[in-house]
Amino acid sequence: GTPVAAGTTSFTVKASNGAAPDDTRSLSITVTGNVISVGTSAGGSVTVDKPSAQAGETVRLTVTPASGYTLSGLFIFKTGDANTSVAFSGRDGVYTFVMPAYDVTVTAHFELQPPPLIMRPVTLKLPAGITSQPAAGIHHIQSGSDFTFTLTLPAGQVPTVKTNRLIQGEQEVLTGVANDDGTYTFTVRQVRQTLEITVSSSVGNEAVSASEVWSYGGKLYVRTAKAATIYIYTAAGQLLRQQQVDAGETAIGLPQGVYVVVVDGKRWKIVQ
Repeated sequence: GTPVAAGTTSFTVKASNGAAPDDTRSLSITVTGNVISVGTSAGGSVTVDKPSAQAGETVRLTVTPASGYTLSGLFIFKTGDANTSVAFSGRDGVYTFVMPAYDVTVTAHFELQPPPLIMRPVTLKLPAGITSQPAAGIHHIQSGSDFTFTLTLPAGQVPTVKTNRLIQGEQEVLTGVANDDGTYTFTVRQVRQTLEITVSSSVGNEAVSASEVWSYGGKLYVRTAKAATIYIYTAAGQLLRQQQVDAGETAIGLPQGVYVVVVDGKRWKIVQ
């Protein structure tokens, strides 16, 4: 027989000179192929169907990402010379290449899969006569992000905006900012559930005057519709800071801790 691949092949050889009895002998020939090395990779594994192969022989690779990872790159090159690459083909974790006349190294790179994108439906409900930007209806936003909208009301009316969320056991009432053009802007912070926003209006001569206080991203935020003085107390009741803020939104840096914030006579307990 003729050895065509790496490994050990056995042969039977029969010699005859026509006079003496035939002499039959067995022998083995070991053919050493080119070596296939697999580099270690974090986030997955690569297996090869043979440790070595002769030039021209097809080699099969199986690439298996670990849980939470995905294959980002597969590389086959001449051992000791990363600039000499070897062509391969395949998909879905199974790849093949034709063995060249030299040793090769196979490496795979894996990367963490991004967390699934979770979207939350936000339904904005408006009575007749009030318009909004974005328009009334269902909007889908990424979970944990803010939803901001602007209302336009008939002259002389002010809005009351509520959501279906509960804040400290009470239905959430949003604080709006009165804009110079007569519109009102509202923001719902950190939407992490299916949300419904309802809007009503009443006749009034003053802009929305309620205040809003919250903690987000390592900062304390205060939103007021007019200039105000805020008081920040420690959990033990000691006055930590007194600050004048303008109408709109103000961010204040504070170390981690528990605080009591007082604005316009209303108190908020904030965990920073």
